[in-house]
Amino acid sequence: MFPKLTSVRNSIVKISGKSINIKPWTNRNVLYYENAKDDVQTAINNNLEFVNIFEKKKLFMDAVFEHLVKPNIEYDGILTTFEKEVLFIEMYKISRGTIITLSYSCPKCKGKSANNFDITKSVKYSDVKLGDINTNNVCFTLKSSSFDESNYPDIADQDKLIYFYCSFVKEFTFKKEKFIVTDLTEFVNWVLEELSETDYNEFLELIVTRLPSMEMKAPMKCDFCGNTEEFTCIQLPDFSLVTL
Repeated sequence: MFPKLTSVRNSIVKISGKSINIKPWTNRNVLYYENAKDDVQTAINNNLEFVNIFEKKKLFMDAVFEHLVKPNIEYDGILTTFEKEVLFIEMYKISRGTIITLSYSCPKCKGKSANNFDITKSVKYSDVKLGDINTNNVCFTLKSSSFDESNYPDIADQDKLIYFYCSFVKEFTFKKEKFIVTDLTEFVNWVLEELSETDYNEFLELIVTRLPSMEMKAPMKCDFCGNTEEFTCIQLPDFSLVTL
């Protein structure tokens, strides 16, 4: 029997209250992923008028998850985009090391440089920020969420994001009366049908600042003019630029 070389690098990732066993990528994983990247670029080219940076990153993360993350985790539940990104980062560490190379456009001379980025030192995760958020008329109290999309098979695609946001609400106070959220669908319907437009927009603006997130910071030096700037990215940068 041939020696096992990858299992010694297995790891456990703890995120959003979950403990997920991960394995490093195999060469087969990366081969399939490289083919998938071509499919992603084709999809972007075919839907150029619809693809903004967020949609492009989602297409990329979907391909990453299907070919690099999903085959190498022991977990059957639904994962949020944030959790998928964390697993990707942690899997990258045990598969390729902690140094990645990102393309950087200098704000001073506009030259493009390739800079090394230490993801162990530069990536910070934060869980949901508990407490209250206040709109004009409503106070929402937040909690940790274990939202599982598979428990709501009839959700329309356009409602999935609001379900995810609302899953972090434990209770809310309206006109000095407190309401505990026990039925997520009932609460989502209330938010969509009863909240004023002002309260609804304020809720969306505030909730996204309190959700689990990651931040990446590192100094980037321009190869052309020598200017050094601190690179800051909330959530993942466009990792489709990274060579695996």
